[in-house]
Amino acid sequence: MNNNSYKNLRFTNDFMFCKILTNNPDLCKELIETILDVKIKDILTLEQQEPIEITPDGRGIRLDVRVENEESIYCVEMQNTKQDNIPKRSRYYQALTDMDSLHRNEDYEDLKKSYVIFICNFDLFKRGFRRYVFRTLCVDDPSIEMGDEVEKVFLNAKGTEGNASEKLQEFLNYVATGKPEGELSERLEDEVKMAQNNPMWEAEYAAYYLKLRDERKAGREEGLKEGREQGLEQGILQGRQQLFLQLLDQGKSVEEIADFYNMPIEKVTEIVQYEPAEE
Repeated sequence: MNNNSYKNLRFTNDFMFCKILTNNPDLCKELIETILDVKIKDILTLEQQEPIEITPDGRGIRLDVRVENEESIYCVEMQNTKQDNIPKRSRYYQALTDMDSLHRNEDYEDLKKSYVIFICNFDLFKRGFRRYVFRTLCVDDPSIEMGDEVEKVFLNAKGTEGNASEKLQEFLNYVATGKPEGELSERLEDEVKMAQNNPMWEAEYAAYYLKLRDERKAGREEGLKEGREQGLEQGILQGRQQLFLQLLDQGKSVEEIADFYNMPIEKVTEIVQYEPAEE
């Protein structure tokens, strides 16, 4: 598994991120409080990459970490690769989370406050802010909030603008560099080091890795077939791009994809962001 072997996984890896947070409720709670800059109630449920299915043949999603307490639901995802569809993915996540949480015959008033959080290692909105917070506001008078109790938060680990607590900045630096700064990041890194020496988790990751290899093989064959049909190098590139985007939507990290295909991370990112020239 080269550089992405289990003992080299960082906190930002999807598998490691889920394992650390779902097995450490106090750390997960503290991280959410640091991101939102508010105190939250004690966690009631904490789940890893929960699949949400609407219909047997419908589209589902996999959220990295789903946290619920008495009054709110928090969906937290680690995002290592920039994709233009992330804002609409957040909308989709929000809708499915509400549908999944509101049981039949319950009133809309029973919907809990909802937070969708993306921890990004890049600047999605290109404004340099460390944190982008979105709520539903009136266009004619932004001082009027709709009151739907929905909030979407996008962190930018490389941001330099906007207000951020010292604790949040330390965490963002940790995401960007892998080097812990401050108590929270140091505790997270301590958990990562312990996880790297956990044989049960290593075996679980090996099974997870093999499953991804199988998915990669099937997807590669599909991409190459599409490329042959088009008879052009562009077709092969677009086929690979489609495969990589599918793997990313399934929660795979760009590092894992790069390892599977034995290519530089920069090349995977280039393929994901590829835009064919207009004829």
